Amino acid sequence: LKRIFNQLLAYSLNRREYCECSGDCALHEKFCEIEDLNELIASRTKDYIKRPTNTFGQFETPSSNVMAEFVRIADDTRTEKLSFLFFDVWKLKQPDLALTLYGSFPPSKSLQKRFLKMVVTVVHKTLSWVITDGIFDSIAEVMSDGMHGYAEAYGLSRLQVIGIAPWRHLTLQSELHSSNYSGCYRVRFPEREKIVTIYPQIAPFHTRYLFVDSGGKNDTTCIQDFRARFETWLANLNIEVESFELSHNVPICGILVAGRPEHALGVYQALRNGIPFVVIALSFALDLQTKEMTPFVKSCLLKDKVHFLRTFADVGFNMHEFATTKAVEELYSVETQRNVMLPEHHGL
Repeated sequence: LKRIFNQLLAYSLNRREYCECSGDCALHEKFCEIEDLNELIASRTKDYIKRPTNTFGQFETPSSNVMAEFVRIADDTRTEKLSFLFFDVWKLKQPDLALTLYGSFPPSKSLQKRFLKMVVTVVHKTLSWVITDGIFDSIAEVMSDGMHGYAEAYGLSRLQVIGIAPWRHLTLQSELHSSNYSGCYRVRFPEREKIVTIYPQIAPFHTRYLFVDSGGKNDTTCIQDFRARFETWLANLNIEVESFELSHNVPICGILVAGRPEHALGVYQALRNGIPFVVIALSFALDLQTKEMTPFVKSCLLKDKVHFLRTFADVGFNMHEFATTKAVEELYSVETQRNVMLPEHHGL
């Protein structure tokens, strides 16, 4: 918050002051109403200061019965706080199934319909959570387009669509603050801007929005790390089956539709955390860098996880570039050494 108050780090354009996040300083929230305290906070060495969130409430979506809850949270929020938010504050039930969606907006209408049909066929049968990045020009937009019809046909008692979106550069920040910490309710959902903008624009018809605040850190990396931890937390939730006195974790599956290079990190982290993926179609091949993926590919080969390798090959990983003479010799050496070290087994 220091940069918000320090005019030396602001930019002037048409007599308006802009801070480094490209937002209008006049629309930034004040730390408090006491100016002396604001000056004291601005004089400290830390650029960002954590405090209890004052950004939470509800969006009201026109021409729809979808009322969306939102909250702004720090990117390093602990997982036990997520349990408190979802199950104690929002009073949600644990899901029986979770889908995490990655990818870009498919240009083909037939592909959009095929994707929606597949998702609706699955989620309307059981209590489900669907996770997206919550913004336009991604697969979240397709999910938004289908939610209006889904809500009319099936209602929303068995489905939660959760958008995990970046807080920085969000154009409607000033409308979501609550200075007295009572929340902002019936907030008008922002209309999509018709002109091209560098700011993320949130997609409508989600039931929950987590606006992840990364402070001064790398926005993309922090939000993806948060989403990976969120998916892991969700996958580890324990469901008890009362009639059989059994329990199991929430089954979670990833779906990749089309995709751009920036989606590769999310898919990679999800696969590393044991989340299987279904690849619907690829309109844009993901540029999976051979150097970055080599350790994981080697691990998959040595552990005989062929299905993971097939998934990466499907989304654009170049196996021919990976399979150099040096890489193959190294794999053979490791495998040979491992076989030599195995104890001998003698039959009876």
